[in-house]
Amino acid sequence: MAWAIVLGAAAGVAAAWFWPFRFEDRSGPTDLVERGLILIRSADWHLGLMTLALAVVLAAFRFRLQAVASALLVLWLLAPTLWHFVPWPAPSADGPTLRVGVANLHTRNPDWATLPGIMHDAEPDLLALQEHSGHWNREGPARLSGRWPHKGPSLRHRSNAPRYGVRLYHHTPFVEAPAPVPMGVGDDDGRVVRGVIEFDGRLVSVYSVHLPHDVLYTQQARIARPLTRELLRSIELDPNPIIMMGDFNTTPRGPRLAAFRRAGLRNAWSMAGRGRGVTWRTDFPMRDFVGLRIDHVLVSEELVCTFIERTGDFGSDHLGLIAEIRWRD
Repeated sequence: MAWAIVLGAAAGVAAAWFWPFRFEDRSGPTDLVERGLILIRSADWHLGLMTLALAVVLAAFRFRLQAVASALLVLWLLAPTLWHFVPWPAPSADGPTLRVGVANLHTRNPDWATLPGIMHDAEPDLLALQEHSGHWNREGPARLSGRWPHKGPSLRHRSNAPRYGVRLYHHTPFVEAPAPVPMGVGDDDGRVVRGVIEFDGRLVSVYSVHLPHDVLYTQQARIARPLTRELLRSIELDPNPIIMMGDFNTTPRGPRLAAFRRAGLRNAWSMAGRGRGVTWRTDFPMRDFVGLRIDHVLVSEELVCTFIERTGDFGSDHLGLIAEIRWRD
């Protein structure tokens, strides 16, 4: 029985990492299996803690071989996250710094006055906001226009009610004004906005994204695959280095972020972050232990992140991120 539990867990984890996720539209049993494997990859920290508890129980009952096998599985699941607790020095790079901020405002967030103060204190050059709607559209631009007078439209998508969207703010004029990236799913073309800025004499494409989760079978999840496919295509065709920021609704080891890594984007937290970097949910008990990091800053290989940290609470169910980006030496 003990071996059946350990080998079953190992088989599930192996399947999750070797499954060929191609973000194709699937149906029936294959779709259910794939969503289950996405959940295993996305919840690696929590599954690792459960497997650690299993290993302790097995060791206590003197199932030594099974306990060792479980410990190896724990190492695979937890080691990448624990690595971020090691005080390695952040990458070094010379030259100017582009400071960026990203925040999911949360549609039903009544505290619309706190985030502008947090961002004014952090002084990012570029802001990428998600769930921008309602009172944010009425009050937010006035609060932010002093430091960030240049902004794109507040794009809205309709897979949630009330509608909400994404926006980009910059302290200097955009070289190419922010515009929606066509995602091929009709009303949800407001989930990704792209603009072009000049950074140290070179053009950089900047994205604010809000992708749906891809686990539970909901209206949002049904469009997750085509959105991911189209965003990967946009990355491939983009002629400039890229900074992509936002709420990706997936954890660092999820298959979606793995696809972005293969496309040449690297996670800023992996370069300069410390700890788990939980950004959701702010109302979880012991959130830094049980929460998830689903908000990310991704940069292409020409760029490097030398600093990244979370913001304080601003009334949302997310925490924001502040990062410093430089050109790689």
